[in-house]
Amino acid sequence: KLFMERAFRPDVGAGFSYLRIPLGASDFSMDNFTLNDTPNNMPDPKLKHFDFSRMQRIVNLIKEAQVENPKLKFVLSPWTAPVWMKTPQVWVGGTLNPQYYGAYARYLVRSLKEFKKQGININYLTILNEPYILTPMW
Repeated sequence: KLFMERAFRPDVGAGFSYLRIPLGASDFSMDNFTLNDTPNNMPDPKLKHFDFSRMQRIVNLIKEAQVENPKLKFVLSPWTAPVWMKTPQVWVGGTLNPQYYGAYARYLVRSLKEFKKQGININYLTILNEPYILTPMW
């Protein structure tokens, strides 16, 4: 409670007003996951395996922060697309397989709708955490 007050309340703390929310796992997660993982990375373009439940802890923390600052804005940013959508099918690296562009769009829209059902309106969305760099930096 004290942390939330000090972080988000403008009158007694830092008054943070903008949060970046990872969609699925991030660099700080204990394991890799998306909201549409499938057994053996089998394709699931209809998103039958979509599961928002792993985001519930984050949702609860966001709601606590909203109590302290109702004007909070949010950007949703996926660390990766579901592995079955990528080529090669790896967690780190790879690219979105063009045959799954539509499925990825539905995945992002469904994620936005799930947050809205939880009372969290996402203000901004990135399509990926780290955009492709045309010229390598190394």
